[in-house]
Amino acid sequence: MKNLTNGLVGSVTDIDFEWSPGRGDPRLTGDRSAFDVYVSFSSAGNKKGFIGIEVKYHENLIGAASPHKDRYDQIADQMGCFKESNREDLKVQPLQQVWRDHLLAGIHRIADGFEEGFFVFLYPEKNTYCSSAVADYKRCLTNTDTFASWTIESVVSAIKRCTDDPWIDRFIDRYLAFEKVAT
Repeated sequence: MKNLTNGLVGSVTDIDFEWSPGRGDPRLTGDRSAFDVYVSFSSAGNKKGFIGIEVKYHENLIGAASPHKDRYDQIADQMGCFKESNREDLKVQPLQQVWRDHLLAGIHRIADGFEEGFFVFLYPEKNTYCSSAVADYKRCLTNTDTFASWTIESVVSAIKRCTDDPWIDRFIDRYLAFEKVAT
């Protein structure tokens, strides 16, 4: 995590899967959004922080958008990192799910008093639907202080710099050996 966050993470204190700070909680997004992976950490400067991660693998991010809630616009205003001119783009696919998860991370940081915290969109580098959505999403932001995109390959590379345990090679073989997939 230190490598992936340019030294921001001092130590990981917990990792949870399919986790939300409050599904349906009106002080947050008021919806059922959750992070696929949630990493709690202490920063290098001893600040309490988190990383909320949404993982995509083969998804194309196309489909019906969820109903829009006024609460999303309120949170977006509080976060102050979204271009007003692009707000409508965020309300439809393929950007809406990215936006809603980013909003969840933003309001969680604000409402729950975190000093550090951000959202990561994680996907395989060859998933062009995801890479295009990330590029489009970044164009809707005034800053990326609370948003990052990582590829699964970059995460694997960071892990391989820290360990030579055989599990990482098994992971690569299972999830990133795309040459095994018949086209």
